[in-house]
Amino acid sequence: MEYPSLVKRYQSTFIDGLVLLTIAYIFSLIFDYIPNISGITRGITFALVYLLYEPLLTARACTLGQWITGIRVRSASDAKRRINYFQSLLRLIIKILLGWLSIFTIPNDPKKRSLHDYAVSSVVYKL
Repeated sequence: MEYPSLVKRYQSTFIDGLVLLTIAYIFSLIFDYIPNISGITRGITFALVYLLYEPLLTARACTLGQWITGIRVRSASDAKRRINYFQSLLRLIIKILLGWLSIFTIPNDPKKRSLHDYAVSSVVYKL
């Protein structure tokens, strides 16, 4: 198995960020045509999209960024097994909370695992 470089993982995250911005923009356009929609409803919708996009797609197959860059998130104990939605959601939350600190382990780890990978027993593979 090959493990992707930090650059490849950043590329994937950047692409997914663009996808999320595009989705947010589309929802924003739609909300502009709905009368009396509250800011709370908009905020909840955007939060749900953000909390569903990466965890759901990672658990089912891969995000668009992962697909384009040729990387996949799998179970650390079995490379053929995907992580489940709750692992993927926890992985995202830890990644958000730790921010760039989470990546310090990647260059020195033999499997290029980050702190959020360790937290949920996942590993990122290169196809």
